[in-house]
Amino acid sequence: MNAMNQSQFESLWSNAASRVRVFLAAACRDKALVDDFVQEVAMTAWRKRREFDWARDFDSWIIGMARYVVLRHRRDQARQRVILAPDLIESLAAMAMADPLSPNERQQALDACLDSLGESAKTLLGMRYQEGKPLAAVAEQLGRSHGAIRTALSRLRESLRQCIRERLIATGRDDDAVTE
Repeated sequence: MNAMNQSQFESLWSNAASRVRVFLAAACRDKALVDDFVQEVAMTAWRKRREFDWARDFDSWIIGMARYVVLRHRRDQARQRVILAPDLIESLAAMAMADPLSPNERQQALDACLDSLGESAKTLLGMRYQEGKPLAAVAEQLGRSHGAIRTALSRLRESLRQCIRERLIATGRDDDAVTE
């Protein structure tokens, strides 16, 4: 088939942009960096639109580009602590494609659930996931054992998962769509 023209690209991009943003926001909580990444993905996709294979799914193609943007940034920032490992980035990309919920629903539920946490829980999550500190460093800084930190994080993740699920169900989402 012919190369993608401007109107085709704009239509496909407008449908995929929010999914790309959600994936990038999950991979990097820095909103300014997410904005930069979204713009970079859009520009890369525009430059490569003539290479697009119409037999492929556009969303998969564009999430693949977003994945490479995150991985390239991770490589470029190798001296600094990075939040997510490459295999987790791969998992997030797969989940972004499989998620039946609108891209903003889960993020809004997560934000509300995070806001409801106590300060000690927010501190623990921030140290581990925003600052990217290893469990041992978090445990040492908080004066707790490695096992206690691992258990606390596991309970927090489960609590957040349940909170998100309850919020999504309360908004009328189908229970099957929420359980993923």
